[in-house]
Amino acid sequence: MSTKLSVQQLLHQGMSLYNQKDYRRAYDVFSKAKKLAPQNFDAVYLLAVCLNQLGRLEDAKKQFLNAIQLNPSHAEAINTLGNVLSKQGKLFSAIKMYRKSVKANVNYLPAFLNLAQKLIVAGQHAEAQQYLRRILEAEPNNTLALIAMADAYLGCNQFEDALEYLLRAQAISPENAYIEFRFIQICLSRCEFDEVEKNLSAYEKKHGLSAEVTQLKAKYYFEAGKYNEAQIFIGNCLKAYDDQILMGLLLKLEGLKLPRPEFINYVSKAVETYESKPEYLLVALESLIDVEAYEQAKMFFEKLPKSITQQVEFLTLGAGIYENWPEGWTLASRLAQRALDQQPENEVIATRLVRVLLKTAKVKKASEIVDIWRKNLPNSQFWLAYETTVLRVLDTEKYKQICNYNEMVQVYELETPKGYASMESFNADLAQAITDLHTYEQTPLDQSVRLGTQSLRSLEFEKSPVIQKYIEALKVPIMAYIEHLKQFDHLQLGARITDGFNIQGCWSVRLSAGGRHVNHIHPDGWISSAYYVKTPKKSEIEKDGWIKFGEPPFVIEGGDGVERWIKPKAGQLVLFPSYFWHGVSPVISDEIRITAPFDLVPTLPACSL
Repeated sequence: MSTKLSVQQLLHQGMSLYNQKDYRRAYDVFSKAKKLAPQNFDAVYLLAVCLNQLGRLEDAKKQFLNAIQLNPSHAEAINTLGNVLSKQGKLFSAIKMYRKSVKANVNYLPAFLNLAQKLIVAGQHAEAQQYLRRILEAEPNNTLALIAMADAYLGCNQFEDALEYLLRAQAISPENAYIEFRFIQICLSRCEFDEVEKNLSAYEKKHGLSAEVTQLKAKYYFEAGKYNEAQIFIGNCLKAYDDQILMGLLLKLEGLKLPRPEFINYVSKAVETYESKPEYLLVALESLIDVEAYEQAKMFFEKLPKSITQQVEFLTLGAGIYENWPEGWTLASRLAQRALDQQPENEVIATRLVRVLLKTAKVKKASEIVDIWRKNLPNSQFWLAYETTVLRVLDTEKYKQICNYNEMVQVYELETPKGYASMESFNADLAQAITDLHTYEQTPLDQSVRLGTQSLRSLEFEKSPVIQKYIEALKVPIMAYIEHLKQFDHLQLGARITDGFNIQGCWSVRLSAGGRHVNHIHPDGWISSAYYVKTPKKSEIEKDGWIKFGEPPFVIEGGDGVERWIKPKAGQLVLFPSYFWHGVSPVISDEIRITAPFDLVPTLPACSL
């Protein structure tokens, strides 16, 4: 009896210290309580809570697991374990815990909010919306839920719906800096550059210049075409403090301005300059991989000390370097596996390991990893593409169902927009408007384009009348294609159909002689496209800039080769699932090939306020 009283007294004392935010002393008290009564749920749970506050995440995780074993239906404990896992970067383990918490207590709303927020990060916006509805039915003025609902809509580019929820949240919390920041992000997404500049200035005066605001400001300069301002601003910021994202933007900017040999020299000097800053070395060497300067990346990587190359990020980098030679595949696989063992929920590592496994014909092992990530990110077209790659070798019948290239790739003739006598005159004006947007001569670092240029911002929000007529003309063929996809409602492709669509991105590409697209997919889309504004005359006979489907970006025994070719023709729109591997054969002639592709995602249903 005295032990029980002693435990209760200790718990009371510990809670008093915890409420005073004296977590260290509270931890000592809760430790004593747990030692006296190791099966007492409150003692174990409160100890775990203290460890979480002290940042001892692995110890906190162990104690939360002990607490949940003592009380499996304690929603708060399960939810807080999810928070710990989230802090450790284990997004999908956290989601699993939040799901358990919601199931344990359907009225415990913090778990609903956490689950919804993480589902948004994982790209599962429709499911997140369901949990947010539940919160807002119970608490209509829950600011965090309103913001999260806005984020769900933003993930699908439904800006008007997102703004509606942000305005509702701002009415409740008018001084919330995050809401103001979100408004600026929406303005930037919609290319409202004057609004961005005005609101950024006001935000800085009111809230100061945080890392996130600095990054947004640099992105604004970049997308608005203010390259000199971007370069100066980023350079000044990097002199004041370290920022890996800003360094990445600077390299991206230099990659647009400098011819490839000069860019490689620029990066090489950066590697030598920042040899004491691993976070910058990582970005610089990754940029060499982007421009296929594998030998230079390998040379610099092999000069790095072991204290750096044994870090997870550099093990991953090494895998990305060595996978580009058959003689390096074994080492690449070993490096990637070591990295994945340490960070099993890291998508970049998993991707590099899967690629090497497929290259080395270890398809079944690759399939096991792909299955995990298909469950983690069910809407990711990237992992769906890798699933099709595996199925092409292991299960050809299922592969043919998911990749029906004859039926799922459709070609449409765009109708002549009003105000134009012919498609020829329309395409001529569209080609000129697009050309005006290509204000640099180099290929973007992180795109599939080779020997060509790509516009930096979405055509959807360009003010050019001819571009807006193009966007409007797309609606009829898109709706026809979506109707066509209803026959595939037994597959994810058809099952995702809702009552509408949003443009997730719309850009333009100009390919010159020798220009091509390496085989790729569109990871954030649902439906992808190629609209041909201008095509080379030789396309008629020599596969001059033809689009191809089904060929992965690497050779796989029994699983490579083109499944379908389509000859481009000006005025034609090709629509296809975003998970289809596709590329473009080299442009043979000296003529410029111009396209205006876009991605679509299904709309989220509107939610009444």
